[in-house]
Amino acid sequence: MHGWIKTLGVESPSKEALTSLLKVAKIVPGVIQLADENPALLEVARKYKIQVEIPVTEDIEALGEIAGHYGSSPLELVMRYFSQRKIVPLIIAEDMLENPQTDFLINQTDLATIDQLFAQK
Repeated sequence: MHGWIKTLGVESPSKEALTSLLKVAKIVPGVIQLADENPALLEVARKYKIQVEIPVTEDIEALGEIAGHYGSSPLELVMRYFSQRKIVPLIIAEDMLENPQTDFLINQTDLATIDQLFAQK
């Protein structure tokens, strides 16, 4: 007899906890929610094809200048940034009422700048 669980997610695991879980789990998590772009966890997640989600809770107004290069808002820029990094951004519902547009590509220079801003948090 099989259980009811078909998929599960984990929140903010350490790399060690996630790799230990993956060694014994009968069901590989389908999604992990991370607080930030932890390179070690992203590597494990991509290896096991686990979807990564990161909440957008930072003060993103500092990205206004870069967003202006693309005719976008800071929220649209962050959404596009995560999309290009193959990470699902978790956005507050009220912020989505603006119907953000993300049909642009961020160039490598700006991606590197945004990487540095998120790394400093």
